[in-house]
Amino acid sequence: MKKTLSFVFAAFFALCIFTGCGAEGSGEKSTGTSVEFTGTEAKINGGGCSFKDGVFAVEKSGTFTLTGHLSGSIKIDAGAAQEDVRLIFDGLSVENPQGPALLIQQAKNTRIELKEGSENLLVSGVEGSPFDEANASGAVIYAEDDLDIEGSGKLLIKGYINNGIGCKDDLDINGGEITVSAVNNGIRASESFELKGGKLDITAGNDGIKTSSAKKEGKGFITVSDGEAVIQAAGDGMSSAAELNVQGGSLTVKAQNGDGIKAGRMVNISGGSISAEAADNGIKALTGVKLSGGTVNIVSAGDGLQAGDKSMDSAKNIEQTGGELYVSCGKQALKADEVKLNGGTALLLQNEELSGAGISCTRPLLSGQIKGAKGSTVQVENLGEILSGSPYNTIVFSHGQLESGKEYKVSNGLAEVVLTAG
Repeated sequence: MKKTLSFVFAAFFALCIFTGCGAEGSGEKSTGTSVEFTGTEAKINGGGCSFKDGVFAVEKSGTFTLTGHLSGSIKIDAGAAQEDVRLIFDGLSVENPQGPALLIQQAKNTRIELKEGSENLLVSGVEGSPFDEANASGAVIYAEDDLDIEGSGKLLIKGYINNGIGCKDDLDINGGEITVSAVNNGIRASESFELKGGKLDITAGNDGIKTSSAKKEGKGFITVSDGEAVIQAAGDGMSSAAELNVQGGSLTVKAQNGDGIKAGRMVNISGGSISAEAADNGIKALTGVKLSGGTVNIVSAGDGLQAGDKSMDSAKNIEQTGGELYVSCGKQALKADEVKLNGGTALLLQNEELSGAGISCTRPLLSGQIKGAKGSTVQVENLGEILSGSPYNTIVFSHGQLESGKEYKVSNGLAEVVLTAG
């Protein structure tokens, strides 16, 4: 009898190893659930999800690898427990002609991984659909909770109803090559947006990237620390409800009818590269602009950098302590109650006289009159040059090698003036 029991136990143990029973204890990582879509059908291998009437529903936390083409939508509702959900896009195409391709109703955090080498497509609506501004959930991806996107694959997002990506909480982009076209905002995250890696290419019928709510303390911000974003927007390029911070990475912004970069509070630039072309102001912040590092190039029809507006009672300032700033604009290059150029390099062309507030500087500064047209190159001897993006009549130049009382030649190919550093 003992021999029989031993044999049965040994056979059962071997069967468990062979079939993967207790995989977590065996040291192997579970691969989660895999799903292959074939138009209006889905082949599911695993649990935590269901499929009915064109809707693939994730009902529990876990990892879900998605492939194939779906004519329908994906819905995430992990329940009141607020658990995490991980979606791996591996050659996924989802087209929903009437609503979001991906709707995240409830999850503590949803993480989308774009698998290496994969190309993925998400579409809401159809080209030529009526723009439904009131239907924010008509975004291609719409998340009620936190959303992260990472990986090294590609994702193409086409939003014909409203926004490209809409998130009511915090949205982080950590990786991937993401192309967004949307009839409204390219990306709208209510409480925060962070670009930490990857590449973004956005074409938007309104704002490119924006946050909309600063009601909670510490929320409403946009931060760029790494990665690359190229934005073409009919409205503002980037618009933050609170602070907008650029610490690294690369931003190329074209705002056809608005400001290039805009913040409800401060704009802080400590690193990275910014190139902004705007129909209004290049950078506008209601409380102030600080530049301590990085490189900023502005071409604007309005002011280059503007801090505050007529509705603000307290003094607002623009301060540079480092980095490089190049501005060519149709109005004032630097417009604020106080302007301080105390470090770095600033080469500014404007089409108005210097403002009455003037510029304070702890080191020699060069300023004066020189007239030129759009497309001309202005040089300050061998210290700096700028290609003008609009007509100008005034130059301001701040540089660490300027010497007080020394004369410097400024030329633009047609005219040459001599200005004295003071």
